[in-house]
Order: sequence, then structure tokens, then C-alpha cells
Amino acid sequence: MILDAQALRFAVPTFLLRLRAFVEWHQNRGHSVQVLAPTNAAVATYMARMGIANGLSKGSFVGLPDISNPGDSDVLIPITQLREFQEVDELGERVFQLFLGHCDNDVSVFASAMHMAVSELCANSVEHGTNPCGCYVAAQRYERPHRRTVLSLGDLGVGIPAHMRKQFDHLKGDRTALREALKEGVTATGKDERGIGFTSVAEEAMNSQMRYATLDIHSGKAQLKQIVAPEGISAVTTSDAPNKFGTWLTFEIGPSPSV
Repeated sequence: MILDAQALRFAVPTFLLRLRAFVEWHQNRGHSVQVLAPTNAAVATYMARMGIANGLSKGSFVGLPDISNPGDSDVLIPITQLREFQEVDELGERVFQLFLGHCDNDVSVFASAMHMAVSELCANSVEHGTNPCGCYVAAQRYERPHRRTVLSLGDLGVGIPAHMRKQFDHLKGDRTALREALKEGVTATGKDERGIGFTSVAEEAMNSQMRYATLDIHSGKAQLKQIVAPEGISAVTTSDAPNKFGTWLTFEIGPSPSV
């Protein structure tokens, strides 16, 4: 199988996670997969810095530049795979340091909430992904066109809707299951301390220099978007979407509203 990405002119962390997962999933099943890297030098270099080919068989990505140390950056966290719970806290701290780049001293009010949210989101993927590839994570801090930090993560597990229905069999439809999963205190883990991560961050962000937060989830045949604005207004929308294997999430937070 050959994937031709030579015409690619732009890439974001979530796309790169899904591409990496696609290649690795097929290679683990003995399928030959080769990606032709973008001819655009900036995009190819970005993919290399994000470590998209790290750990894959040689020749998986053709045309990427050789980046000796892709992890040596204070604005991005290259694609990382988490398979064990002890790896989650360490990753949470690294992501939190990226978010701090948009702050001065006004961080204590939401520091613990931010770390908790990142840890919970990653822990959910590690615990419920139930896939040998584990949880894929990447993050980047941007300054243009507006200041923001983006965390992307995904797994090739059963997906949120299917997992929620194991605990709440009354839920009908993937959109309903996604919306229910985002409610404070709702968790299919059976653990009282879970199910509070993003809600806490959204509330605390409004009291700090972080003035907006967004969450975008694709899982099953549904997509959910939640936006928390400076006024504290939380808008949640769901829509039907092409079926996604596993769960793919993008979490964005910044000191000024997204445009």
C-alpha cells in the first residue's frame, strides 16, 4: 500500500496522529505500507520534528528529512505512545509546561485542574483503548494566527460510545453517548474521582489568563464540540460523522478567543 502525501501543504497534530496510527496498525498486521512525504519542505520537516516515523520500519516514510533530535523543542511534544499508567503523569507534566508558555504568573488557579485534565484524558485512552498501539499523544504551542496550545490524542480502541453503552445501556446513538460522557461526574469507569477533567479546566480557565477552551471529539459515528468562551458560556454541539475507529480528541486552550 502506498499513500501519496506529496501534495500536502499543511498538517496539524491530530492529522499526524491518525496517519501514524494508520501506518502502524497495518504494519502490525503484516501489511506493507509506505508514505510518500510532502514535497513542501516546511511540511516534511514538521512531520519529521513530530517524530511521525519514529519506531516504524525503515522506509515507512519516504522523503522525510533526518532530524537528529525531534524531541528537543519547547513548543511541541512529538508523537508519543503511552501504554502504561505511570507514563501518563509524566506526559501530563510535559504538556502543562507548554501551556505555561502563554502565562506569566497567573497559573496557580488552574494549574492542578490543567494537569488533572491532561492526565485523565490520557488515562482514559490508556485504560479503554485496549489496543497494543496504546494511546497516541502530541501537542504544540502556537503564536499565530492567535496564541493557543493544542493537545491531540487518540487510540484505536472500542471508542467512547461503545464503552459508555457497556455501563449505560439506555444510551441510544453515538451522539447521545458522546454528550453524556462529557457531563461532570459521568464516567463508565465506576470510579468516583473520574469524569471531572475537562469540566474543571473549563471553569478554572475563565479565572486565569486562559480565556477560552475548546474540545473536539470524534468517536464512532459522531463528533462533539464544546467551546467555553470568556463569558463562561459553554456551547456543546454534536453531529453525525463518518465512522472513526477508536477515539480522536483535540483539546485547545489559550489566552484569547479563537478566530
